[in-house]
Amino acid sequence: MPSFVPAALLLALVLLCLLPARCAFTEVVVSITPARIPLHILPGSDERVEVTVTNQGDEPVGLLPMVMEVLCEGEAVRFSESEECAWFTPEGSRITLAAAETRSVGFRVSVPASAHPGDRRFALAFVQSPHDDNGIGITPGIAALLEMEVLPGGSPGSPAGGPWPLLWTVAGVAIVGLLATFMVFRRRRGGIRNGSDGEGGRGVEP
Repeated sequence: MPSFVPAALLLALVLLCLLPARCAFTEVVVSITPARIPLHILPGSDERVEVTVTNQGDEPVGLLPMVMEVLCEGEAVRFSESEECAWFTPEGSRITLAAAETRSVGFRVSVPASAHPGDRRFALAFVQSPHDDNGIGITPGIAALLEMEVLPGGSPGSPAGGPWPLLWTVAGVAIVGLLATFMVFRRRRGGIRNGSDGEGGRGVEP
């Protein structure tokens, strides 16, 4: 997985108030850590990721967790509620942070066995819940960037990197067993040969 984030993606995050460190709402300031989360996962596997959200303001704030896929198409960046977003389940539909409160929020990640290998980016976002439904406005939010790599092959319970480590372990045990059997067989043949020679020697004693 690349260790850098395209400049266009960072610009889009800033423009949408999805800041990795702080985001000033109307009367509160909310921060989220870590800013970026790398995740390497096998198809058919379940993982849990966690972020820490802090209300640095003096007023309570309600937040709605959500997940959006970050799509980079050339120089353009857009956020999509794609089918892959259904892989994520926030632990809670709404959280309320008191002034100066810090809370850890988890997201369950379940990648289906049919998922294609490759890199994907998601925004683990928290948007401010509206106080009322009057008027039209922009809902501010903040997010951490999750960089996911779906690894090739594997299945639930398989070791990382696919089945090859297990196959090599089985092959190694088989080779050791065959070698031990060969050594026992060789020793037995050597003992029989020595015994035959001994009997012949005793036959020529005066």
